[in-house]
Amino acid sequence: MLHLKAQRSYPLFFAQALVFMLLAVFACLFIYCAVQRIAYPFEIEWLEGEMICHALQLLQGLQVYGPPSSQFIAEIYPPVYYYVTAAVFKLAGSVSFPLLRLVSVLSLAGILVLLYRIIRREEGSRATALLACGFFISFYEIHGPWYDVGRVDMLFFFFIVSGLYALAYARNRYLGIGAGAVLLVLACYTKQSATYYLPFAFLYALMQNWRHGLIFGALAAALVLAMFFGLNAATEGWFATYALYNPLRYTELLNKPIEQIPFKGLFEFRDRIWPEIRYEIFYKLPVFFTFTTGYLLYLALTLKKSLRVSMWELTALPALISYFSIRPHLGSEKSTLRSGVVYCWGSC
Repeated sequence: MLHLKAQRSYPLFFAQALVFMLLAVFACLFIYCAVQRIAYPFEIEWLEGEMICHALQLLQGLQVYGPPSSQFIAEIYPPVYYYVTAAVFKLAGSVSFPLLRLVSVLSLAGILVLLYRIIRREEGSRATALLACGFFISFYEIHGPWYDVGRVDMLFFFFIVSGLYALAYARNRYLGIGAGAVLLVLACYTKQSATYYLPFAFLYALMQNWRHGLIFGALAAALVLAMFFGLNAATEGWFATYALYNPLRYTELLNKPIEQIPFKGLFEFRDRIWPEIRYEIFYKLPVFFTFTTGYLLYLALTLKKSLRVSMWELTALPALISYFSIRPHLGSEKSTLRSGVVYCWGSC
């Protein structure tokens, strides 16, 4: 009997070994690429230079958000990433692209550690946790490849995952609520699309304990509003102009006659971008998204019978909303796919 059981385990063992060998190859390729790219002394992606310019504004004691001029115009992102990179430059005593990329690589390392811990806390085995981390690394090329680029995205996503992790697993509930609210608000002020996650984090906290949910919701709302109005007052309204109104492009709709709005261009862009989205999902990741969609559908159908919904099952939805709401916009990139990928691995 034991002999038959051992025989039956051989195919599974070899299949697992093959998968881990392939993931190890991908991990080695990523490390090789990252080492080569981090040390490159010039721009890898065009926004890296702008990120350095924003950090330099802070190091020189100048405003990031102010009237546009020939010397400097702020990007549309909130300021947390600029302060973090400025602090790294200050500590290192120099300004360089490798230091800028180091922030992204350290954020990636934090994400992988958290992803491993999430799988373990959700009663997954060490092999499953390593598998999830390996798959995340293997999506390096599919994402753009942006894991090691000096941009806001990896830090933004680290804040999201760490905030939700603290809210879901902290032993001291009030400490977890406070840390979760602070980290998620930092994510919102690193990149605006983090706001998609706040309502679902609030819903999770409410489902666990309605009092704790109300405390989390009130604290997160207070922090978001306090930082927004504080930054807006300190910059005489320019923060809202750059970080809120410019991304929404509200002036184009409010101030122009309807016949001047370039609807034709918008429709042409729509017709160009949707085939690209279909290519990213159905051609590059068909099996992954088939299983993920099936799993989410299963969760929706069995929701009434389920006694427990995990944080990662609940926040898989805003990850996908974030992708589909951002990707069709001109200037968006494949980094928006990252949040959907890692959340679905965590929930599955």
